Amino acid sequence: MPIRVASSAAILAVLLTLSLSHETSAQGWKFPLFTAGQGPAAARSASPSALFAAEDLVVGFPNPNEVREINDDIDVDGNVFIVNNGRLRVNLARLRVKGNIHVLQNGGFEMQGGQLEFQQDYLYQRSIALMNKASFWLNGSTVQCGGFNISCAVSDTAVLRLDNTEFGGGLMTTTLAGDGSVTARGSRRIGELLFFDRARGSFNDCDQVLTWLTLPSGSTLDASFPGSQVLGSWHFPDSAAATGYDYAVSWSGCTNLYWGLMLEPSCEAVIRDADLLAVGALFRGNGTSTVAGLVNNA
Repeated sequence: MPIRVASSAAILAVLLTLSLSHETSAQGWKFPLFTAGQGPAAARSASPSALFAAEDLVVGFPNPNEVREINDDIDVDGNVFIVNNGRLRVNLARLRVKGNIHVLQNGGFEMQGGQLEFQQDYLYQRSIALMNKASFWLNGSTVQCGGFNISCAVSDTAVLRLDNTEFGGGLMTTTLAGDGSVTARGSRRIGELLFFDRARGSFNDCDQVLTWLTLPSGSTLDASFPGSQVLGSWHFPDSAAATGYDYAVSWSGCTNLYWGLMLEPSCEAVIRDADLLAVGALFRGNGTSTVAGLVNNA
C-alpha cells in the first residue's frame, strides 16, 4: 500500500518555524564591495556582521584581488572572511578555525590535501556561509567538526565542491537556496542537505548522505525512493512523477543513503516503498498554524 504524505499528515517528525520569509533569506547577504580607502566600518549600515576583528583572517581586502597561499599549519582565533575576488588556498596543511568561515562576492576557498578543523562547544556553534558568486572546494581533504555538527549555507550562485573528502567529529548540515549548487565525488560522511528554489546537487560515488527533499507549496509528487544505495543513477524530480519543482538532484554509485521529506503547506505526495528517516513541516513567515494528530514513528 502506498504511503500518502501531506502537509497535515500524522507522521510528521520534525517541525520548523521560520520567522523570516524564504523569499528574503534566499537572496543572500549582499556583502558590500570593499575598495582601497574603505574599511569594514563603511559597511556598517549594510550589516554589522561585515566588521572585521583583529583575530579574523581576511582575504580580499584591502587588495580586492589578493591570493593567499597557506602551506603550513595555522590557527585562526576568529573568523575567516574571503571577499571581493580574494582567493585562499590551503595546500597539505591544517587550518584550525575558532570562528566561522564566510566566502562572499567572487571569493574562493580551496583546500588541497589538507585538514579543516573547527572548534566548538555546542551544536552548530560554527558555520560556513557561501554567498553571491563564492566557491568552496575541498579536494582530498578531511573536515573535523569539533565534536558537534556544523552548518553550511549555499545561496545565490555560490558553489560547494567536495572531492575525495571525509567529515569526522560531527556532520555538516547544508542548506542550498537560490541557484546555489553542490557537487560531491568520492566523499564520505557528507552529512545532511536540504534543497530549495533552483538549487542543484550531484553526488557520485559518495557514502553516508542524508538528503532532505523539500516539497514546495502547491507541488505534487508520486515516487518510489531508491533505498539505501544507488548503484546506477537516480534523478530528482526527473525519476518521479512530480510537478512544481525547480531544484534538481542526482545520485550515482552512492551507498548508505538516507532520505527525509520537508513539507510546505498545500503540497501533496504519495511515497511508495520508502524508508524515511524523518518527515518535517516548514512554516514560513509570520502568523499562526495548527498541527493536529502529530505522531512520531507511526
